[in-house]
Amino acid sequence: MSGTGFLLLLRAGADPGAGRIGIGIDPPLLAAFRGDGSQGHHVLRRLLHHLIEQVRGGRGAGPGTDADVFTAAWDTAYPVLRLTAATNAWPATTPAFTLPRSRHVHARALRTAAAAVRRAGVPTGTWRGPDAYPRGRPAEQLLHALENELDEQIRAYQPSLVGELARQLNAAWADRTRSAQQSAVNLAAPGRRTGFPRPDSARSTA
Repeated sequence: MSGTGFLLLLRAGADPGAGRIGIGIDPPLLAAFRGDGSQGHHVLRRLLHHLIEQVRGGRGAGPGTDADVFTAAWDTAYPVLRLTAATNAWPATTPAFTLPRSRHVHARALRTAAAAVRRAGVPTGTWRGPDAYPRGRPAEQLLHALENELDEQIRAYQPSLVGELARQLNAAWADRTRSAQQSAVNLAAPGRRTGFPRPDSARSTA
């Protein structure tokens, strides 16, 4: 259905034999009722008049109400539907630079990571302890494969986020390192009572 300045695809039909009409209420039609609802109201008026004409013509009835008369009467009524959006001052619950924590996003992330690891040729298996950490070993290969995939994904979406991600990771790593250092200093400082026995006073009850 076309009108002044817009084109709208609708699903509608008429059954003259049963004297019935049908209109599919889908997102495009609902979108026409946004704001004051006037656009959707006019679309519905034209659609109803057209379908009623089809039913009357199929049943051999007269032409019915003239389009201008129907329009004048229809326009005196308020819109049958209005869609409005309410806003509030509540803060956003989703942190910045995050995705929805849904199982679909989780599954997609796992598939993307697995494909990146396969492309990088990281060997299969399980490595623990010192065997996994040296340069060129599987742990480093796995880390580089995931880092490269993450970098490509971000650059394909919004390149400016690469620098922001680096800043966030550096801040997180600095905070973790500072916390670990403070813990080590506090535990090693003389005169601290930690609740654990000193090595020279340890006893075994075995």
